Amino acid sequence: MNILILTANLLQLGLSAIPTAAEPAEPLEIRRFTLIVSANDGGSERAMLKYAETDASAVAEVLRSLGGVDVKDEYRLNQPSAQALRLAFAGLAPQLKAAKRSAHRLELVMYYSGHSDTQGLLLGSELFSYKELKEQLNALPTDVRIAILDACSSGAMTRQKGGVRRPPFMIDASNRVHGYAVLTSSSEDETAQESDNIGASFFTHYLVSALRGAADVSEDRRVTLNEAYNFAFHETLTRTQNTLGGPQHPAYDIQLVGTGDVVMTDLRSTNSSLMIPKDVYGRFYVRDAADQLAVEIRKIEGRATEIGLDPGTYSVILEQDRFKYQGTIDLIDKQQTKLQLAHFSHIDDEQTTLRGLRKNPVRKKTSHVDVGLFPPFSLNSTTKASLNNISLNLFLGHSYNLEGLGLALGGSWVDNRFEGLQATLGFNHAGHSAQGIQLTLGFNNVGGYMAGWQSALGFNIVGDSFAGAQLSNGFNFVGNDSYGIQGSLGANIALGGFKGIQGTLGVNVVDGPLMGMQISSGINVATATITGGQLSAGINYAHQRVKGLQVSSLNMARNGIEGAQFGFVNLGRSSTFQLGIINIVEETKGPSIGLINYAYKDGILDFKLYTSDIALGGVAFEIGNKYTYTSVSVAGGTWEDTSRYGFGIYFGTRFYPTSTFEIGFELGTQVMPPTTGGDMHDTSSLSSLRLELGYRFTPKLALFGGPALHILYDGSVHSGSSSDSQLAPKYAFQPNIGDDQPDYLYLWPGVTLGLRML
Repeated sequence: MNILILTANLLQLGLSAIPTAAEPAEPLEIRRFTLIVSANDGGSERAMLKYAETDASAVAEVLRSLGGVDVKDEYRLNQPSAQALRLAFAGLAPQLKAAKRSAHRLELVMYYSGHSDTQGLLLGSELFSYKELKEQLNALPTDVRIAILDACSSGAMTRQKGGVRRPPFMIDASNRVHGYAVLTSSSEDETAQESDNIGASFFTHYLVSALRGAADVSEDRRVTLNEAYNFAFHETLTRTQNTLGGPQHPAYDIQLVGTGDVVMTDLRSTNSSLMIPKDVYGRFYVRDAADQLAVEIRKIEGRATEIGLDPGTYSVILEQDRFKYQGTIDLIDKQQTKLQLAHFSHIDDEQTTLRGLRKNPVRKKTSHVDVGLFPPFSLNSTTKASLNNISLNLFLGHSYNLEGLGLALGGSWVDNRFEGLQATLGFNHAGHSAQGIQLTLGFNNVGGYMAGWQSALGFNIVGDSFAGAQLSNGFNFVGNDSYGIQGSLGANIALGGFKGIQGTLGVNVVDGPLMGMQISSGINVATATITGGQLSAGINYAHQRVKGLQVSSLNMARNGIEGAQFGFVNLGRSSTFQLGIINIVEETKGPSIGLINYAYKDGILDFKLYTSDIALGGVAFEIGNKYTYTSVSVAGGTWEDTSRYGFGIYFGTRFYPTSTFEIGFELGTQVMPPTTGGDMHDTSSLSSLRLELGYRFTPKLALFGGPALHILYDGSVHSGSSSDSQLAPKYAFQPNIGDDQPDYLYLWPGVTLGLRML
């Protein structure tokens, strides 16, 4: 049997890890190898372990998915002999030597799960001493060597592991280190344990949870060796204080020198992750679709925690204060999913299958009905951890949990969770969550997440999440995510995100993505993404991207708009359509219709000199985006003893078949004021439709020209000073539009020729 095992391990080390000549070595800053060893069998005198191999698989998987280990650099040994382990080290040496040529730093992580005693690792009936293990590690040509030993010796329900009790270590935080680190699951004079309840050893279970992000106290999305050990040390000690094996103190031997720590896992490389917000606290148990406990974490309030997990559906149980809640989370590939406690439901203590932290957990006290004046003059005064179904108080009602009806003239106060109806003349407060209706003439406040309806004449506040409707004459505030409708005569503010409708006569502010609509007669502000629309009689402002509609007297989308803007002034990075008096974008994405249109990057800002059949000379200034523009001109001249001059405004569109050829159309009017000493005593106007064909013979200079159609309104004829126009050419004709046709309208073709400076 040992010969077969030895042969299999030689094949694994000799064939799977040797790079072929066709594989070019890629230059890597850090390259990490793993040697994962598991051994359930520790000899005839020791009980067969259950979870050594599954623990090894869990460590291998987290180092592969989050620890930067390539599958070709991972080596597994299951139930090896002592000689097979020696051959594994011997086979690793040349592979590490070859990899060192292209790596800035080379690391090896060895993990062992199995039996041991005070002398060394027990591989079946053989002993692999700690002295030899350290010699083998030191002989490997790596910069950093990390050995993690989770070893057990005997036990039934909890099995003894053997392995010097030390507190968590501290080293610097850089990446220039070398040497070795040995982490063990217990100290020399005590046992380490595995548990049927969690389906793993305590130490490995918490180490894997740490590496998945639970230990990231710095919130930089990276877990260092120090952070991982610190988390595993405290969690293992906490969970083993009341077990049959007694308290278990993980230990270490660190010989790392230099100026840095070792980053064990990087959450930025995860396929998907679960984000637990700052204000959520308690102990979380996260189980995968196979009902295996994937992560266990004690989350403190005030620090967000991200857990890297594979995509899929997970069930989550939360132990918070004296109560338990259960929910389901769907993690999507390449996305971060935020935990929403509004979707959790309360479960009774006797229904949960998870083991708590206390040997004798405190049970909540239940008082189904609370009646009184105010605390402490009520039935709840004798049940501090009360769970009420009905709370009737004259001035102030106070419950820990309220699942039913709360009525009071003054206020209704719930410390933790509320499900039902609160109605008061003063205020309603739920300390952590609410799933129902709050009605008051004062204000409503939920310290965590709301999933129902709030209505107040003052203001409504939800500390983190919201999923229903808030109605108030004052203002509505949601601290983070929101889903439903906010309606207020004052202001709606959702700092974090909103996915519904906000409507107010005052101000709407969303400091996150709005995926619905904001309606206000005052100001709408969304500093992130808007997917729906903003409607206001005042100002619409979006700091980032709008993917819908902005309608207001002033619309501003600072970093872009993918939709339409309707208002007197429209400002955006890029817009598919703008309609207003002034439209300004950074880059043209669609038409802009207004008096003044302009695009910073690709817009039209031209000056041109031209002549035509009606003007000896003229100058014009054009401003617009790439396709539409506004032109202001001054032109004048003398034909047939008649002075002609005026001020014109034209609206045009331009297309670019090639990089040098342009086609444009202009439509506008030139106003000719009355003259002194001539026949023109009234204002006349000349409207023209022009076709302009242009050719750019330099990047900044273009020649253009084309036909035109003119319509003249001659005010001097209309005033009766002359039966014939002195402005229209002799070949102009009057359109026949009936017996009462005006004899002061003239129509004729023309031509325009000029030079445009870009």
